[in-house]
Amino acid sequence: MAAADYLAGLHANLAGHHSTTQTPLEFLRSNARMDEFSVWLLSAGGRNVDILRSARKAIQVEPAHLAIFCASIGSPLAKLAGQLAIDRLEYEPPAGKDGFLATNSLASFLLLLARAYSDVIGRSFVRSLPELLETALPPASDLGTLRERFVPLLDREHWLVLYDPGCRPIATDMESRFSEAALGSIKISDIRNFAHGRHHWIAKRESTSAVVILSQPGTAKVAMRSLDLLPRSLPRVHLQFADNPVIAPVGGIFISMEIAGWVGEARGIDPGRPGVPEFGRRLYNLSSTPSPGSKLQSVTQIVVRKARVTPASLRTSGLDTLWELAFEAFRDELYRRPIRGLVFDYDGTLVDVQDRFQPPKQDISEALIKLLAYGIRIGIATGRGRSARRDLREVIPREYWTNVLMGYHNGAEVGPLEDNTTPESANGSVDPAIAKALDALQHHSAIWSRLTVDPSHSQIGLQWKSPILGWHLQSLLEPLLPALQDLGIQLVSSGHSIDLLACGVSKKGVVRCLAESAAASQSEILVIGDRGRSPGNDAEMLSHCPSLSVDEVSAQASTCWRLTPPMLKGRLATLWYLRRLSMRKKYPGVVFFKKGSLPK
Repeated sequence: MAAADYLAGLHANLAGHHSTTQTPLEFLRSNARMDEFSVWLLSAGGRNVDILRSARKAIQVEPAHLAIFCASIGSPLAKLAGQLAIDRLEYEPPAGKDGFLATNSLASFLLLLARAYSDVIGRSFVRSLPELLETALPPASDLGTLRERFVPLLDREHWLVLYDPGCRPIATDMESRFSEAALGSIKISDIRNFAHGRHHWIAKRESTSAVVILSQPGTAKVAMRSLDLLPRSLPRVHLQFADNPVIAPVGGIFISMEIAGWVGEARGIDPGRPGVPEFGRRLYNLSSTPSPGSKLQSVTQIVVRKARVTPASLRTSGLDTLWELAFEAFRDELYRRPIRGLVFDYDGTLVDVQDRFQPPKQDISEALIKLLAYGIRIGIATGRGRSARRDLREVIPREYWTNVLMGYHNGAEVGPLEDNTTPESANGSVDPAIAKALDALQHHSAIWSRLTVDPSHSQIGLQWKSPILGWHLQSLLEPLLPALQDLGIQLVSSGHSIDLLACGVSKKGVVRCLAESAAASQSEILVIGDRGRSPGNDAEMLSHCPSLSVDEVSAQASTCWRLTPPMLKGRLATLWYLRRLSMRKKYPGVVFFKKGSLPK
């Protein structure tokens, strides 16, 4: 929990977005929607029953992003992620096996997070533990002197730890250590909440109590004034930490570890080996059935993605049946509809975003070649230029290039894969509106200096030069949006960039062109993409009927559904769809979805 508090604090302080921590049971019992949030699961060993239940619940509720952070490689927790769209951050702590209080793994969690955030915000990281303590709390560089300050507290059974919000992870860690190792009783409170009645504890139990205050510059004054009002005979220590959201909590938790050692020595308890009773082992391994409602039926899962409400809210509203009927109508039409061509988005659909600088993997290329060999035409609608042509030519044999239609720069330039003249050179003519938009970006140096800009005839691709926590890329452009809209510029986003498009540019044009080249109606073209929700760069294309998403869906009931199992997204979701297509000898050049292959 201390590491989770630390991560939540980093996110809130440096990214500027709300973040909270939960125990596994709190998470299991929560009915909150997670589709717009990131969920991180932290575990030292990745094998206890509570974290595994939490992982199963997280997969079911499908947060926007799910990460597993585990101080063990190949744990049951990581294996549970399988090939799902889950980030697995695994490592082996160099300090070796943990004691009872998981000190080694906690230290490694904190240091890895601190190093990562320091790197992102461009701060140098400390080089040693003494430097870490000196940066967090200068007096802590002399641990012997600091220990002397705690001597008057060592014989007090009850400690009240009052903290600045930035020091909450330190207070959490102290309470956990004292409780788990039976070193004593710690009650924690932020410095001001202590004034709302909690001070009464001291009035009745002063003789067995002590106070520790953890402040930072913003609360140092109120901390000292609070201490002045407490009884003079009450033992107290005031630790004034630096105003550093990355280093101060880590240094404080290392000091908490030292404090636990000092108290354990004074009381004859080894905090690393306090002795675990048999009933404690049984409690730890207690097995029970999963929390009610944590596993959804497949159709309910699919409908919840569309309606973007909790299953309970869906049932209470009485609209669940209406949505289910809409899904069934869409699914049944997929079974009936002959498919003569498929149009795919590229990044996030044929290649996962983290692999976008590599050609499509073998499983995708084999699936595409199988369709082409059967006579199915394929379209690729991508925000890229010639790099997409180069990568696809690496994995698709030349004999099929004429049947692959490329829609470069979000459909602005369309031509077969065999065509070397499409897209046009970057030195070619530029749409007047795009030229003016480029001038507007260059005019604002604060924006221009932070972006990598990739202009083409009808598009400007924008990416961060380096991560800037606290800003969405679209938010950075917000002051320019009215001027861009006056030029007829459209803004669409992908998983890693934003594209500014000239008026009339649309990936949907690739669908029309593919239908013409395949001598098919547009309704016989199936579209698959990943960003179906506006302003996603596939939103307009996925308004085509029929279309399927491998990630975000639109609110449109007639199309753009995602039918894949929980947290199966991206490239693997595309494969899941393609493996459900049936090729029938009596219908050459046409595929159908196999009856019974889609959720019901």
